[in-house]
Amino acid sequence: MPQRPTMRELRERAGLQKRELALASDVSESTIGRMERKVSPVGVVQVNKVLRVINERLGTDYEARQVDVLLL
Repeated sequence: MPQRPTMRELRERAGLQKRELALASDVSESTIGRMERKVSPVGVVQVNKVLRVINERLGTDYEARQVDVLLL
């Protein structure tokens, strides 16, 4: 089974700073940091809001379950 990409890998691949991604996705910068560090679970809705922006930028179609992130 292939390794799932981390949120940080996807954000960096998309060429976005945390602040840019936070503004574009309407998810706080601290929540994006939690997604990247995997220190506490985050909601699927928030993850999908962030992925919507990343997917637009990369031309991909990642869903929350396909990314290495701790989900509630």
